Amino acid sequence: MSPTRIWTEIETEPTEHHLHRCLEVVKFVGNMDFKLLAYFFEHIMVLKTIIVDCRHPSLEPWQEFKENDSSMVLRNHALDLKRQLPPTIEVLICP
Repeated sequence: MSPTRIWTEIETEPTEHHLHRCLEVVKFVGNMDFKLLAYFFEHIMVLKTIIVDCRHPSLEPWQEFKENDSSMVLRNHALDLKRQLPPTIEVLICP
């Protein structure tokens, strides 16, 4: 798909035809895109879990994770999100 078509799809008003019925889990690694998250809330009918991985995306799973300022900010945003969402949507925060 071209970038223009993708943005056209995102910017259209949600209709029954545009609602996602299968996407249940969303994972963010190293950052949380709030504009994308807002899109998910408007267009996903069955969202059950949001996973927020505070590690940097380039960090391999076997590498040691050390908390830093940006990961602490991300963790705090995830905790705020968890408090604001209904209990039907689980927010998992990794490391």
